[in-house]
Amino acid sequence: MWGDIGLSGLDEAGLAWEYMHDRSAALTPAQMEQYDAILYAAPAVTEASFAGVTNPPLILARFGVGFDTVDLHACTSAGTVATITPDGARGPVATATLTMLLSVLHNTVVKDRLVREQRWDLREGYMGTGLTGKTIGLLGVGNTGGNWSAS
Repeated sequence: MWGDIGLSGLDEAGLAWEYMHDRSAALTPAQMEQYDAILYAAPAVTEASFAGVTNPPLILARFGVGFDTVDLHACTSAGTVATITPDGARGPVATATLTMLLSVLHNTVVKDRLVREQRWDLREGYMGTGLTGKTIGLLGVGNTGGNWSAS
C-alpha cells in the first residue's frame, strides 16, 4: 500500500517489528501498552489511548502531516514523543494540485462524461486550454506551495 518506506532499515538494525492488524479510529490502550514505538498513519491518538497504560511507547511517529488527530498534551503527560513527516506529503499534494489544475484547464470531467454517454459530437465545445503562455503556482497551501520543487 505505501510502497517502500524504509522498513528494511529496522531489519538491518536488528529491531523486531510487525504490522498492527487491528484497525480502529484511535490507537487503543492495548496497542499503546504492547509497543515501544509506533509508526502509524490514520488512527487518532487521544487521552483515552493512554488510559491505564503503564508502559507507553517512547515515540509515536505519524506517517503523515499535522497533529490535528493527536492529543499532544496526553502524549507529553505520558512521556511519549509525537512526530510527523511534513515533507512526506509535499510532492504528492503538489502533483495532485497540478493534476487537478490540468484537469480543469482541459475540461476532463465534462469530456469523460461525454465519452461515457457516447455524445462524441459535443466534445468540440469543451476543447480546453493548455499551459502555453501561462504562469501557474500554488498559493496559500503552506508547506507544499512554499517549499516544493520538482527537482
